[in-house]
Amino acid sequence: MADNYIILVVKENEMVWMFDWKEIDCGSNTEFQVTCRECDTEYCFTVDTPDLVAWREDDNVAIQDAFPYLEAWERELLLSGLCDPCWKKKFDNG
Repeated sequence: MADNYIILVVKENEMVWMFDWKEIDCGSNTEFQVTCRECDTEYCFTVDTPDLVAWREDDNVAIQDAFPYLEAWERELLLSGLCDPCWKKKFDNG
């Protein structure tokens, strides 16, 4: 079964950004399909479902601790909705 989300990130009562993701529960794994909010490219990757539950339910679990097997850019995509090329275009000065 797939769950669709529109992620709305709010900072100090102001909408900062919005992006889409889909989760497909595959038992012990969950597949993410996340669309970059800048370029609309869809990215797919899989996480362990217990790790996802821990990240969602415990505010003390950082994303890098919940998903150490994901690349840093994949974790950033989950947090900000920006893929690696778009993040670098916006923020990388080097």
